[in-house]
Amino acid sequence: MNVDKDLEFLLELPSQSLDGLVRTIVYDKNNKERNTETLTVSSFYEEYYPDHSKYTHEIVDEVLCFGGNLIMNILRGFRGPSYHKVVSNVCKKLNVFEKNKDVEFYEERILENMSTIIQGNDVASQCALHIARLRKSV
Repeated sequence: MNVDKDLEFLLELPSQSLDGLVRTIVYDKNNKERNTETLTVSSFYEEYYPDHSKYTHEIVDEVLCFGGNLIMNILRGFRGPSYHKVVSNVCKKLNVFEKNKDVEFYEERILENMSTIIQGNDVASQCALHIARLRKSV
């Protein structure tokens, strides 16, 4: 199974490092289960939870799907857009987008706007924030 090149580092992280990201995928800011996620019904999640490192591919797929439009995800074969597209779209929502920048640049802008993201309800933005924090800790 292919993993977005900008998220390959997640495959190397221990399970506990992925706790926050998985929690963001599964629960909203009010600690209620999201009705839009599919991670918790995957066979890998059901078999290996809470050992997130055993189903990192599914975690990545879920993040990318949250970053995409439902119709486009279906047309892509139930896959989300690239992580680069996800973080650039998050930056557009935050009004800090600049053309032709790499993932690390966009993640820096996301980290700089952490308080706005935390207060909001956008799952893709919250996932990108967690991933940016994880990349910084590696």
